[in-house]
Amino acid sequence: MTSHQRSNGYTTRPLSEAHLHTIYASDQDMYPAPLTFERLRNWVDAAPDFSIALYSQSDNDDATKAGIDDTTSPPLGIIIVLPLLRKYWEDLLVGKVKEIEVEAVSMFPAQSHFTGVTADDNGAVEVGLHIFHVERFQSHKATSTTSSMPLSAGPQSSNNDGTDKVPRRQGFADIVIEEALERALSKGWKVCGFSALTATEAGKRLFRRIGYKPTGYREMFVTTANKASGKGEIKMIHEYPNSVQRHLRTVELEDDAVVSEPSEMVVRYL
Repeated sequence: MTSHQRSNGYTTRPLSEAHLHTIYASDQDMYPAPLTFERLRNWVDAAPDFSIALYSQSDNDDATKAGIDDTTSPPLGIIIVLPLLRKYWEDLLVGKVKEIEVEAVSMFPAQSHFTGVTADDNGAVEVGLHIFHVERFQSHKATSTTSSMPLSAGPQSSNNDGTDKVPRRQGFADIVIEEALERALSKGWKVCGFSALTATEAGKRLFRRIGYKPTGYREMFVTTANKASGKGEIKMIHEYPNSVQRHLRTVELEDDAVVSEPSEMVVRYL
């Protein structure tokens, strides 16, 4: 299994099959959207550089010295990022394309030349990086932020005298998001920004902390009583930003509906 050693004391590796099954099961328990494992697998196969497991370099070195095959050891955490061509990424931000509708074959940038792909003045393919899943498995000690990459330190304000405040400490999410950004830039892509569909309070707090803002698109699961069977039925409803409300209709809620906590699309433009 190919690994990549970073300068900050961490090693990255591709996700294993076991990781994928763990991620899929976790997502289905937390957010039962009709995403198939085959589609998840297609995303990872189409952009393997953006499905990343992060390991401590010291742990990796210890295993190597001991002659241990460390490919099955648990990582510090993982991230799956979907690199979307700008048009599809912008549609995803406002709900015109749903996360579960993302098609790797047509919406991911290819290594070969694309016709009709949005590019900047220098001809670089424009993409948005959508964070499908980010999860920390083990304890991670935050380190001081030293990199100049735009997502490392997050929002940074100034003191009253005009001097910069000390950058906040770099956490797990900063490291893996920065890794994804570096990989996208190394391909010559112009990265327009990052996005995520946040489904938990912890996720919402995390992305607010690193400067992401809501786009206005939200998804909710609604449970209604089936009068014939007496069992509850679950369906997904969508709320759209005002800018696209006239094109896409929000589903009306029934009187007896039980609504889940909304999942919220957030974005950070670069």
